[in-house]
Amino acid sequence: MIKLSARPCTPSSLPSDSPPADGARPAHGAARQAPARPAAFQVTEAGLAALTAFGLNVGELARSRRRFASACLDWTERAPHLGRALGAAITARLLGLGWIERGTRRRAVRITRGGRDGLAATFGWSLEDSLAAGVAGCPRCEL
Repeated sequence: MIKLSARPCTPSSLPSDSPPADGARPAHGAARQAPARPAAFQVTEAGLAALTAFGLNVGELARSRRRFASACLDWTERAPHLGRALGAAITARLLGLGWIERGTRRRAVRITRGGRDGLAATFGWSLEDSLAAGVAGCPRCEL
């Protein structure tokens, strides 16, 4: 399994409960938007080896103009996923291998039968284990 290590957040970068300088407050009943932490990630040595074997050039991604990797809030699920250059490269590779395919809903993807096998063999990932743990899947997902 690939592990990403997070750069620590400094206390000044953490959200505050005090109102902003202009005194504005969220509307009554509005959900507070907690920033996804950490803001940046670094790939471990084991992760680098796994991603390279998977066909990604992590060094090239890190040198690109796009930010390398960060948590990106999925507004539908209200949970962060891997975003930026690394997330896009993994998604493109999964699509290229035919392990995922575009769903009928905007931004939805479907894991193919070949994808289940490939993800299990390459990363030790199991759809069934993820669903049982509540990590992946929801009533709106196309699995």
